[in-house]
Amino acid sequence: MKILLCTFLACILNFCGGGSETIYILRNKTSHVISIDSYSTRLGKDNVLASKQIILPPNEFHEQKSVNGETYFSETSIDSVRISFNDEKLLVLTCKDLRNTESCHPIFNGDIEFSITEEDYKKAVPIGEE
Repeated sequence: MKILLCTFLACILNFCGGGSETIYILRNKTSHVISIDSYSTRLGKDNVLASKQIILPPNEFHEQKSVNGETYFSETSIDSVRISFNDEKLLVLTCKDLRNTESCHPIFNGDIEFSITEEDYKKAVPIGEE
């Protein structure tokens, strides 16, 4: 009986302990304040803000601890990201197939560390013209 109880407790503790923790780092390597909103277009008819907004001053970073496979956005179903630069320019990134993210922008690939750069800023369009 004690062996059965110990085995049961060990299984429960292993299950509740989850998986290994991963730390994702998102860097702002621009000279602009950026705000990042992430959406899941599959959660309903309209885009639904799927996680908290990330605001990064120039040359700062955001750290996201993950146990369940989320990346920078603490949500696994993110398929659209809007990056605003100083509330003046906007870069919209989408990923149509989250099962095969190789064809998507690297922010969707689940790399441990990713940087928003001046190159991303150059690709952004003035807000209101998107």
